[in-house]
Amino acid sequence: MRMLSTGAAAKIAGCSSDTIRRACQSEDLRAEMVEGKRGLVWKVREDSLRDWIEEREREKQERLEEAQGSVAAGPQDGPSIAAEKPQESTSTAEEMQDGSVMTAGVLAAMQESLKEALEVAREQRVDRLEAERRATEAEKNAFRLARQIQALMTDMDRQKRLLSENAESLIEKDAELKQQLAINEEKAERERAIREEAEAETYQARAEALEFQEKLKAAEQELEKIRAEAEESSSKLKEARTEIEGWESRRKQSFWNRILGRSG
Repeated sequence: MRMLSTGAAAKIAGCSSDTIRRACQSEDLRAEMVEGKRGLVWKVREDSLRDWIEEREREKQERLEEAQGSVAAGPQDGPSIAAEKPQESTSTAEEMQDGSVMTAGVLAAMQESLKEALEVAREQRVDRLEAERRATEAEKNAFRLARQIQALMTDMDRQKRLLSENAESLIEKDAELKQQLAINEEKAERERAIREEAEAETYQARAEALEFQEKLKAAEQELEKIRAEAEESSSKLKEARTEIEGWESRRKQSFWNRILGRSG
């Protein structure tokens, strides 16, 4: 089914766009509020518009018939109004003026009926204007509320996008942090392995140094022993040399003594 704008519906119905909008607001005319180029607008179903036009024409006809009935009822009150007029002093004058009195009564009744009809129409017009004013105000409030809702939805969408972007940023930062932590842990593990290896090498070097010190101490002790033995051997050698020298001296003396003894 074709959907019409309020302007197009007003042209078809022969009324103003405000009347169409008020009918939409009061739900007398079935319509839908959709998003337009300048915000929310009413869209009217074509079949609903035809039904509304027929109903509107029928109501106009009923009001016209009611107004015609009110005017037609006027002459019935004429005799009573005429009866309330003061009687003339003579019956002849009354008979002469009877036609004019009845005509005046009918006119008075018609004027009174017309006055009442105008008063009712005025009151209806005032009520209609008040209803239109309230409908227009309600429409403005509805559009304002719709704009506020639209603004809130737009803001919510913006907040969702920001939250989504922040979440993605946090996920990326968390991934980077985890990667950095993994790198740091790997680096710390390598440093720990290097440190443990260095400590092991240091311990081994310290053990070797202690072993070397023990060997050096043993060598020093052995050297000291050898030195002592060497000194002892040197002392013995010196004693032996002294003995040999004494023996050589005694042998020479004995030799010369024998030589000299033979010469004498």
